[in-house]
Amino acid sequence: KPVFLKVLCILSWIFSGFNVFTLTFYNLFINEESKNEILKIMSKDENSLNQMKEQLAFLDVTSKWILFLFIFEILFVFMIWNLKKIGFYGYVTVQILLILVNFLFYPFSYSLFFELSILPMSFIFMYGTNLKYMIR
Repeated sequence: KPVFLKVLCILSWIFSGFNVFTLTFYNLFINEESKNEILKIMSKDENSLNQMKEQLAFLDVTSKWILFLFIFEILFVFMIWNLKKIGFYGYVTVQILLILVNFLFYPFSYSLFFELSILPMSFIFMYGTNLKYMIR
């Protein structure tokens, strides 16, 4: 397997693993009481307080979906590591869904869509250049 593909897979696992860890932590340990504590600490700066409220509301709506998708991303990257094309197609699907899940909370805008798409599209392109090494 090409070194470049190995590096991509390892970077994807690090990113996905970190997100699985933080989202699991959020879902298991962050409750209304801890959210209020966080907001109380942030209350000195109105701008930061509003941003934190928005972030917590976003996570309340989307965190379980995003966690689920990152677990699948780990599995699909494992398939890519084993040179299976189905892993690439699953990875592409997960990346598209990770972008779209943001619009469960935020209203759709092309600028946000473009901003959210830059990194996933880069990785999809880089993985795509390695499709010739993948089978089935």
